[in-house]
Amino acid sequence: MRKSLLVWFALVMGVLGVLSGPVSAGFAAGDANEASCPNEALAGFESLLPDCRAYEMVTPPFKNGGHNMGVGAVSVDGSRVLSSSTSAFAGTPGDTQLQGAYYVFSRSGSGWVASAVSPSQALFPAQIFLAASPDLSRSLWAMHSPSQGRGAMDLYVREGDGSFVRVGPMVPPSLAAGLPAGSATLFGYEGFVAYRGASSDLSHVLFSTEGAVHWPGDTTTHANVNSLYEYVGAGNSRPELVGVDGEGRLISDCETSLGSNESRDVYNAVSGNGGTVFFTAVGHLTVSGFPCGEGVRGPEVSELYAQLDGVETVAISEPSRQQCAECNTASRMPAAFRGASQDGSKVFFLTEQELLEGAKGMNLYEYDFNNPGAQSVLRVSQGAVEPLVQGVARVSEDGSHVYFVARGVLTEGADGEGREPVAGGENLYLFERDATYPAGHLAFVATLAEADSRDWSESDKARPVQTPDGRFLVFQSVADLTAGDASSEQQVFEYDSRTESLVRVSVGQVGYAGGMASANAHSSSIPTQQYGERLLPTEAATNLAVSGDGSKVVFNSAGALAPGAEVAAAAGVYSAYEYRSVGAIANGNVYLIADGTNALSAFAFGLGASGQDVFFATADPLLAQDGDNQYDVYDARSGGGFPVPAVAAGCVGEACQGAVSGPVSFGSPGSVSSAGAGNLSPPVAPGSVVAPRVKAPTRAQKLAGALRACRNKVRRKRGVCEARARKRYAGKANVNAKGKG
Repeated sequence: MRKSLLVWFALVMGVLGVLSGPVSAGFAAGDANEASCPNEALAGFESLLPDCRAYEMVTPPFKNGGHNMGVGAVSVDGSRVLSSSTSAFAGTPGDTQLQGAYYVFSRSGSGWVASAVSPSQALFPAQIFLAASPDLSRSLWAMHSPSQGRGAMDLYVREGDGSFVRVGPMVPPSLAAGLPAGSATLFGYEGFVAYRGASSDLSHVLFSTEGAVHWPGDTTTHANVNSLYEYVGAGNSRPELVGVDGEGRLISDCETSLGSNESRDVYNAVSGNGGTVFFTAVGHLTVSGFPCGEGVRGPEVSELYAQLDGVETVAISEPSRQQCAECNTASRMPAAFRGASQDGSKVFFLTEQELLEGAKGMNLYEYDFNNPGAQSVLRVSQGAVEPLVQGVARVSEDGSHVYFVARGVLTEGADGEGREPVAGGENLYLFERDATYPAGHLAFVATLAEADSRDWSESDKARPVQTPDGRFLVFQSVADLTAGDASSEQQVFEYDSRTESLVRVSVGQVGYAGGMASANAHSSSIPTQQYGERLLPTEAATNLAVSGDGSKVVFNSAGALAPGAEVAAAAGVYSAYEYRSVGAIANGNVYLIADGTNALSAFAFGLGASGQDVFFATADPLLAQDGDNQYDVYDARSGGGFPVPAVAAGCVGEACQGAVSGPVSFGSPGSVSSAGAGNLSPPVAPGSVVAPRVKAPTRAQKLAGALRACRNKVRRKRGVCEARARKRYAGKANVNAKGKG
């Protein structure tokens, strides 16, 4: 359907039979790596793709002239996608701040359907989307109504039925009062109030206020710093302070921050159920670069704590004797949060304080709540007196694996590539502690380059490193880490901790002439999971670069790494690729995901957790229903594709779109609840949206749609496309040279 002329001739001549694995069977049927596929007759199937994938258009063909379509979040099962657009379609009631209205796109049996989730502008003239639950059935908003004062800024949860439940105010009543907001679309204190995090079901919400917007009873003294607050459930009138001791007083009157105060790392700083909150109480010597004052209540230096179920506060970086009998707490050095397990049972932090005997300089520690009364604190960066830890790359969701960089030599012997850590180098290590290694195990992964510092020194919202369960790690590096690597550009690598093997995945397809040379000459990158930004509860399922089993990795490159990408590479734009392995990660190959004929860059947003879906954006119309050259989100879905929608004779443009993009409502968006305090209702199970059945099209209708798609191609490729369309669909249809039946 959408192959470059070069690839079409290659298919006819059979020269691609040299590719490894099932590809050698030829292309008479099947796709890039399967001899046959059950979905070959469905719209969107493309033999250029691997794994019997087919293109599915996620965003609707008609967007009312809108643009900026991207993936904000993906549901855990891959059946729903959250996005925003500066246009208005699918019945959206408005976009008051011109930042884009929000939509959920749901997969049904006959296509992806759009639902507007932004509130009614008449009910809430000022509104900001904050977060969503993992199944995307529930979302969190900051809003005010026309009758409220212009300073008001309230938290609401949009339930699965479309109703809005008020959680509580973010701004104190004395500041929120005043002239009615009316149709005002801005918040009076937006720059002084910020959402910080939430539990997965949005039942626990944390936010901060700055300076004059602190709530009554808040003793924070510094004018330009944050206080941290929490709401639990709905119908609240005021929030609870986070960071208090057993007597209800703030531990630090200087500042309280979720996760880390100096880098804003917040990876799992709120546990999945909201019961554990990790926060930093800032020391009185310095705060935001300025002295806070000797006489101010608080620790001497910044310390890490945990709040448990809102009633107990536990010192993490300065543990008690009951928590850690061997810990040295006589000296004081700042501690920095660097991540936690999703269930809140483990937390990792950096400090130069010699917490355990013999630990000199900067070390990485783990605090484990699963060891009450025993050794709760464990030194992760063991193996050297002074490990010179530079930072943490990633922590696995269950906390069993943590990848970090240190300049010290912490292990003995060579890695899978025959290399050893370099003294003074940026050595990437793995520390794992699970059922296999109950006492902990340290392994050397690779020595990175100084230019790779984003992998460990960036805040966790911009770190291009991913690990689903800790076994597989995917990251970027400009260093030559594997045998035969001769690239001076940034490349993508995958590590398997079980086999301690490391492979470069951004390579050329096996048997494709020039693929490896092009890969070496062009930079490759993975999607970034932006922890710390909005959508925090959904990030674990969003922008995934690696599937749960490690067999699929998606990345972007401007090189021509596989057949079909020549046009895009010649234009100097990016294409989306998949590295697919079987058995071992070294037994893999690279395949094109975007069509490769794009004049504008096509970017992979990430995989579904199972690897079945690959979400990417392209301005190329890959399906007949895509009638414009604006960016759209597509899903290259394994086993995907839909029946070709019925098209009325003689239809043109938007009239031909059919029912695929019709709005589906999750409930009335006009319902607002201010019920008393209590729990939010359980999330709606995904997959409950069903689109109308579509009548199967005739062969003539299929041909007409295919010929329309050919008109979008450049002139030199249009004739080949039309010839293929007539060969596939003409049959008994009487079609003239212009494609009219």
